[in-house]
Amino acid sequence: MVAFVVYVMKWAFTLTLLYSLYGLLLRRETFHGVNRVVLLSVLFLAMVLPFCRVSTEHVTFMSRQVAEVEQAVGEFVSAAAVAESSDSPVSVVAPAVQLSLWPRLLVGGYVVGVVACFAGWLLSLLSLVRVIRRGRRVQVEGLPSGVRVVVNESLPMSCSWMRWIVLSRSEAARRGHPVLEHELSHVRLGHSWDMLFCEFTARMLWFLPFAWMLRKDMRDLHEYQADRQVLRTGIEEETYQHLLIRHAAGKRTVTAANSFDHSSVKKRLVMMCRRPSTRRAALKAVYLLPLAGLAVTAFARPTLVSDLRQVLDREASAAPLLSPAALVKSVEAVRQEPEPVAPVAPVEEEAVAEAPAEEVAPQPEETTDMVLDTLPAIHVAAKTPSTTAAEQAAPAEDGPVEVRRTTAAPITPEEFFQMRYDYWIEQRDGETYVKWFYYVRNEEELIQLDGENCYIMDTGTGDRYMCRRIEGYPDKKINIRLMHYKGSVVQFTLVFPPLEEGVKEIAFFRPGLSSVGSVRLKDIVREVPKIIR
Repeated sequence: MVAFVVYVMKWAFTLTLLYSLYGLLLRRETFHGVNRVVLLSVLFLAMVLPFCRVSTEHVTFMSRQVAEVEQAVGEFVSAAAVAESSDSPVSVVAPAVQLSLWPRLLVGGYVVGVVACFAGWLLSLLSLVRVIRRGRRVQVEGLPSGVRVVVNESLPMSCSWMRWIVLSRSEAARRGHPVLEHELSHVRLGHSWDMLFCEFTARMLWFLPFAWMLRKDMRDLHEYQADRQVLRTGIEEETYQHLLIRHAAGKRTVTAANSFDHSSVKKRLVMMCRRPSTRRAALKAVYLLPLAGLAVTAFARPTLVSDLRQVLDREASAAPLLSPAALVKSVEAVRQEPEPVAPVAPVEEEAVAEAPAEEVAPQPEETTDMVLDTLPAIHVAAKTPSTTAAEQAAPAEDGPVEVRRTTAAPITPEEFFQMRYDYWIEQRDGETYVKWFYYVRNEEELIQLDGENCYIMDTGTGDRYMCRRIEGYPDKKINIRLMHYKGSVVQFTLVFPPLEEGVKEIAFFRPGLSSVGSVRLKDIVREVPKIIR
């Protein structure tokens, strides 16, 4: 019991230490994926670091304080056992027995709190199971395999859990609806597993406010990520924001699930309108390394040799004549005195001297030759390197070409992530130029695009404008392996026939890449700047 109480205290201390700077450094940043990894790392490290056993030669200030706290907790919890096993009079034992009531009350209160928190969580899960069973199963085309959609009209708010999506309205059970896309984002990103980890930690450390604050921050991050995924599907940002405001007055659903209205609507709207954070801001997450090292140092313990050395020095200063050093000197003085040696007959000495000569006989010189004759012969052909599988394979035909220089986009990565679409259109010289932008995430990026199947479609009439050419690439095909462009934006220019005057909404189709639905032409047309002389 003492070891468990000490572990819980270390767990709470580590979580507080690692989470202390998150709200100051990372909570307002827009790279939600990095923040999610940071929070999961805080949860994992807080649970694991107390088990780390590090030995040091010298006692540090932090380790001394932690050791004193552990000793005080151990004496406080085990006061009853010490008192009952002592042989002191009753008048002395009585106060110790009375003090032992407090640790029992503290441990009992902690256990009751843990049981109550887990009971409430289990009741929430049972209510979610009841809602799913009472709902009506519907089939929605285009969903990933394993995802199930249930409609329950009595549910005030849509939610999701693991691979289940529970909708409060039947009209939302179609692809493209913001509510369904929002809940589907939770399922795809695996947010339920994160919440399992957060719920377990928060209920084990129910007395720690930082555990519940971390749980809320993780839930907010999930909503931010789901909102961003919904906007990337092509849904209008203004329409989606109005939908959030209309649902702001709705009641909340079960706490165990990921709900459409779990996070504050104001925070979500502010996060949508906030400018994307720079890549340098992600370096703030490095603060976990020194704090984790500080926690390990706090839990470090001096080695046994250091403890023994301190004990010996203390004993030597208390009784110099009885110290180990004085005893060693007295023993060495006794050993230096000459000892009497008994005479030995010369015949016996010769016998003893001849004994080793008879036992160790020299080996014959032919042994080496005999061993060599028994070894297998080494063929010279075995030394020649064999042809590897990579050398035997024929070079791939029509493979990607390594490209180290290409056309850089006239926009920065920050401006790219602010764009609603990853292309714009220029109409000049009697043709339509589509500037397609691509963000390079790796040092070696494989980019493939078949222009034969690229076209612009007028969504009003259904007319298709096929790709004529791709500037800089023959046969209207892009099949390159871009080198050393990590973190930058490159552009590719696709040329199409001129669009007619009556075109208002279009759709740009690209095989193998994500395509958006209907787009207003005026939103993506870029006028060529004029040159005034």
